Amino acid sequence: MCVSFMIWAGIKEVYYCSTAEDTDKHGFSDMHLRKYLKGEDDSVIRMVKVPAREDCDHLFEHFHKLQEQQ
Repeated sequence: MCVSFMIWAGIKEVYYCSTAEDTDKHGFSDMHLRKYLKGEDDSVIRMVKVPAREDCDHLFEHFHKLQEQQ
Protein backbone atom coordinates (compact mmCIF):
# COMPACT_ATOMS: atom_id res chain seq x y z
CA MET A 1 0.00 0.00 0.00
CA CYS A 2 2.79 2.41 0.82
CA VAL A 3 4.56 1.81 -2.50
CA SER A 4 1.31 2.26 -4.40
CA PHE A 5 0.69 5.54 -2.60
CA MET A 6 4.21 6.79 -3.31
CA ILE A 7 3.85 6.04 -7.02
CA TRP A 8 0.38 7.59 -7.13
CA ALA A 9 1.63 10.70 -5.29
CA GLY A 10 4.56 11.12 -7.67
CA ILE A 11 7.28 10.54 -5.08
CA LYS A 12 10.46 9.93 -7.08
CA GLU A 13 12.98 8.85 -4.46
CA VAL A 14 12.67 6.81 -1.25
CA TYR A 15 15.32 5.81 1.29
CA TYR A 16 14.85 2.48 3.09
CA CYS A 17 16.86 -0.15 4.96
CA SER A 18 14.54 -3.16 5.37
CA THR A 19 13.97 -5.48 2.42
CA ALA A 20 10.76 -7.27 1.45
CA GLU A 21 12.31 -10.41 2.91
CA ASP A 22 13.04 -8.63 6.22
CA THR A 23 9.46 -7.44 6.57
CA ASP A 24 8.07 -10.84 5.60
CA LYS A 25 10.19 -12.46 8.30
CA HIS A 26 8.48 -10.23 10.88
CA GLY A 27 4.93 -10.76 9.59
CA PHE A 28 4.59 -7.62 7.47
CA SER A 29 4.66 -9.17 4.01
CA ASP A 30 3.40 -7.20 1.03
CA MET A 31 3.83 -10.07 -1.41
CA HIS A 32 0.05 -10.27 -1.93
CA LEU A 33 0.09 -6.65 -3.11
CA ARG A 34 3.11 -7.21 -5.33
CA LYS A 35 1.48 -10.24 -6.96
CA TYR A 36 -1.78 -8.35 -7.45
CA LEU A 37 -0.04 -5.41 -9.11
CA LYS A 38 1.87 -7.79 -11.40
CA GLY A 39 -1.44 -9.40 -12.42
CA GLU A 40 -0.39 -12.71 -10.88
CA ASP A 41 -3.13 -12.90 -8.21
CA ASP A 42 -6.59 -11.37 -8.45
CA SER A 43 -7.95 -13.13 -5.36
CA VAL A 44 -6.83 -10.45 -2.89
CA ILE A 45 -9.56 -7.99 -3.82
CA ARG A 46 -12.72 -8.09 -5.90
CA MET A 47 -13.06 -5.03 -8.14
CA VAL A 48 -16.70 -4.29 -9.07
CA LYS A 49 -17.44 -1.76 -11.83
CA VAL A 50 -20.51 0.33 -11.04
CA PRO A 51 -22.52 2.50 -13.45
CA ALA A 52 -21.14 5.95 -14.19
CA ARG A 53 -21.90 8.52 -11.50
CA GLU A 54 -21.99 12.26 -11.99
CA ASP A 55 -20.65 12.87 -8.47
CA CYS A 56 -17.54 10.83 -9.27
CA ASP A 57 -16.94 12.83 -12.45
CA HIS A 58 -17.15 15.99 -10.35
CA LEU A 59 -14.30 14.73 -8.14
CA PHE A 60 -12.00 14.38 -11.16
CA GLU A 61 -12.94 17.88 -12.37
CA HIS A 62 -12.18 19.26 -8.90
CA PHE A 63 -8.83 17.44 -8.85
CA HIS A 64 -7.81 18.92 -12.21
CA LYS A 65 -8.73 22.43 -11.07
CA LEU A 66 -6.54 21.98 -7.99
CA GLN A 67 -3.66 20.79 -10.18
CA GLU A 68 -3.97 23.89 -12.37
CA GLN A 69 -3.62 26.11 -9.29
CA GLN A 70 -0.22 24.66 -8.37
